[in-house]
Amino acid sequence: MSVLQNNFGKVLQGDYGIFDLINKNTYRVIASDGSSIEDVIAETTSAARELKSAIQFEFKGVTVTVRANSNHTLIKRDWLRASKGCIWNNVGPKPAPVLTDKEKTNDKSAEINNRRRQLEWEVASLPYRGTTANGLLKPIMRIELRDGAASKRLDYYSSCGDSKVIGYAERWAHLMRWEMAEDKKINDMAKKTSYQANTDGIDGSRYFSAVKILVSCWRYGDSLRRWYLSA
Repeated sequence: MSVLQNNFGKVLQGDYGIFDLINKNTYRVIASDGSSIEDVIAETTSAARELKSAIQFEFKGVTVTVRANSNHTLIKRDWLRASKGCIWNNVGPKPAPVLTDKEKTNDKSAEINNRRRQLEWEVASLPYRGTTANGLLKPIMRIELRDGAASKRLDYYSSCGDSKVIGYAERWAHLMRWEMAEDKKINDMAKKTSYQANTDGIDGSRYFSAVKILVSCWRYGDSLRRWYLSA
């Protein structure tokens, strides 16, 4: 990194732009959006060595501070943790070499919650499709579709099928996705979630109809089919 000056109170120019002295011991720089976290850490620690000061930068919403002797791997580790919401977004300059068991447990919980929030957003962003009944647009189940043709199949099932079966299939799919956020496999929780979703007394042929809908239309239908055939 080419730093042009090193006088107290001066603004410095480097490969990542302007270095602004924010206090007696720390410069701040704005990292380029096109940079990788590895490159930014390497360049800023090099600048910290040349300036004999700490360097602070923000990368993808996380504030990081490095010094000349900061461990690149540990800084990246904690930047990743902060970007996932596992820790507060101020990282460095000397992260702990080893995470405690409590930190590991908290990180796992944060990652699960992030995946669940992402799932909620994905489901909420799915469009309501509908068929006309007495001149009104009737909402139809919202699940992640396995392919383009699944949309028409789902519309058919929704317009011709039992509304309680449709509701059951939708609830079941959502509960399975919720469990999948914890890295659970369909084989391990399909049976349990099928009971949890069953608030309308679905059984027999109606249960099979729900399975058929999800196998035919749902993004994870193939895994559900394999579970059903082996159950």
